[in-house]
Amino acid sequence: MAAPLPVFGHEEVGLLVMRLRNAWPGRLAPPEGSLRFVAVEPGPVPQAPWATTAFRIAHLESSLGWRLRLPDGFTLAFSGDATEGEDLEALGRDAELFVLEAAGSERLPIPSHLTPRRAAAVARACRTRHLLLTHFYPSVLQDPIEQQVRESFEGGLTLAQDGLVLPLTR
Repeated sequence: MAAPLPVFGHEEVGLLVMRLRNAWPGRLAPPEGSLRFVAVEPGPVPQAPWATTAFRIAHLESSLGWRLRLPDGFTLAFSGDATEGEDLEALGRDAELFVLEAAGSERLPIPSHLTPRRAAAVARACRTRHLLLTHFYPSVLQDPIEQQVRESFEGGLTLAQDGLVLPLTR
């Protein structure tokens, strides 16, 4: 049997996973021993396989963003649901690739979520080289996302879709 896959997250995420397993036994539980949950707080994550730092993100108390520095020096920054703030900018500062959500539209903003324009402003402020937008609610897809992003961000841009593969090299 392979070693358990480590899953890193705020301790609240571990509790959520246990509650979901209890609510739907057999449907959400991976094979016994296949995962090992590792609770982390903001800061360096010494147990991670690459140089990894967790950042508190303005969304929920348990929300963390992740910054990974791969062996060749490539820097990946990833945030789930978020809103603007110093921590989000610190997370993405000078990253080669910054993954941000854009769940809200300008017409229908969603509290504690970014819009394409707001995500672009964050990416510009932290000087990321390539922005990958994800987590589009239906109202976002009704507007020209790329046009909104290009109003303030000139770096690389990719809109996430199922099956997308991006190289993580310099």
